Amino acid sequence: MRPVKLTVAGMRSYRAQRVLDFTDRTLMAILGDTGSGKSSLLEALYAALYGGSTWDACGLGVLIADGVKTLQIELEFQARGNTYTVSRSTSRKAYPPPKHVFDGPGREHLDGERDVNRRIVELVGLTGQEFLRVVILPQGRFGQMLQGTAGERTPILRGILGLGILDRVRDVADRQGSNLAAALEPIVAARARLYPDPQAIADTAAAAGRQQADVVEQLGAAAAALQDIDAATKAVSGALLAITTALELAAATDLSPVLSALAAADDADTKVTGQEKGLAAQLAELENQDTELKAKAAAATAAGFTPAALATMSTALTWVATTLPALAQQATRHAEEQAWLATAQTQLAADAEAVRTSAATAGAHTRSLGGLETDAETAREQARQQGERISAIGAAVGDSIRSRSAWPRPSAQS
Repeated sequence: MRPVKLTVAGMRSYRAQRVLDFTDRTLMAILGDTGSGKSSLLEALYAALYGGSTWDACGLGVLIADGVKTLQIELEFQARGNTYTVSRSTSRKAYPPPKHVFDGPGREHLDGERDVNRRIVELVGLTGQEFLRVVILPQGRFGQMLQGTAGERTPILRGILGLGILDRVRDVADRQGSNLAAALEPIVAARARLYPDPQAIADTAAAAGRQQADVVEQLGAAAAALQDIDAATKAVSGALLAITTALELAAATDLSPVLSALAAADDADTKVTGQEKGLAAQLAELENQDTELKAKAAAATAAGFTPAALATMSTALTWVATTLPALAQQATRHAEEQAWLATAQTQLAADAEAVRTSAATAGAHTRSLGGLETDAETAREQARQQGERISAIGAAVGDSIRSRSAWPRPSAQS
């Protein structure tokens, strides 16, 4: 803070208005006789800044000059690179009322003692008491400090700066430290009996608890799996017991009739297969002969029965006459074969019925042996199919014979 201009009116030695301009002044000295108002200027500076006197901070009333009703002070000063103005006034009576005004750059304006004092402390950086101890030394103490010895100056500076409170604070701190040390001693002893790091131990215990929880969960899952395995083992044991019982029942059952029936069915199937092949060959031969005869008859009809055609027809008739006995023999043989096939079919049906009866008897005793029942059913199906094929072959042979007997014969005119 640097004062620029101080204006005083109605204050102690300065009843009339006085203006002190400090512009362009770097060093100043206040000189004069005793009682000329040197200290009043310092009082005016302090009063303008903090609104009180150096010996009474309660107000400005003690500074009003005799015979004057109102005291007015205005200070223009610089702080932190800006210029500010503070104005204060007070009266012996209630009127005019006290005034405390602060103006700064940027249209800053404050009105009221509390707001103005707070702003001054912010700008100067010192409270009123600190300003008195650091800037304005009490009258008479300055000479003692300059002329005294080092031992004499120390208590003066301590008193000026108010350092005595530090001694009192130190004494209080020492007493409280002693009291706290006595109170802390049993606490330290009790703490020594505790774990050095309870939080770490708690964290370790929590981790162990989580691990135990995981192990318990795993054990529960393992117990459930064991229960499932036990149930599966019991089911397998029941199945094995049923299989063992079925095998014992099968071992006690006589399957020879079934096996004999299956062997007979297999032999019959082999025989029928051979007969079928022979009949198929004969049928193919007869079909070839039939084709040749039809071709010859068609040729004769197309030729219009010419001599050559008659000769050919005569030859054909001769061949037919020669062939008819053989064809009759073949027809007789086919009829015998057809009768035999009918007998064989009847026998096969009886065999199939016997097989079904044996299979039914064996199935009643060995229901668990499904393979034998399947084989018996397969044999029955094969016997039925063989019978159908034999019937079809017999019918084909009969049709062939009937078709030959229905051929047209040449007339006497021809």
